[in-house]
Amino acid sequence: MITINPALQNAYTVATEGVKATQSVFFGLYQIDMVGYQGHIIPIIIAVWLMSVIEKKLHKVVPEVLDLFVTPLVSVFVTGYLTLAAIGPVFVWAENAILNCIQWLLTLPLGLGSLVMGGLYAPTVVTACTVWSDLLASAGKCGKRGTGSSSACSCSKIKR
Repeated sequence: MITINPALQNAYTVATEGVKATQSVFFGLYQIDMVGYQGHIIPIIIAVWLMSVIEKKLHKVVPEVLDLFVTPLVSVFVTGYLTLAAIGPVFVWAENAILNCIQWLLTLPLGLGSLVMGGLYAPTVVTACTVWSDLLASAGKCGKRGTGSSSACSCSKIKR
């Protein structure tokens, strides 16, 4: 829930209003945009995986008396910070790079891009990669009009 906290700017408004706040992280090493991750799937999946790894390690280290209190507190705090400071920005950049590649692919002549997209669409649906199938389906709208109604199109316009 920290990634969609109301204190963070809504990811959908960034395209029209721009980023309003930044925050320095890792003791001033760099700045991150204080933007929520509404519509982003990959950073959240990576963050949940990281939190499960941290929690398993903490269960082994923390004494059983303190485990009920310390393990959730530390795992959520560490994962939340790492998600906002590192995981989110890196994987949002990766999502935007993939979407830009798909948009470029759709501009290929003779419908070659559409042929590739059509070939990729069915396997993504069959393997239950609905996020990718939604991305592929909406990429055509984004490439032609510059905006779209799906989350992949709306969030791809974020300037990072």
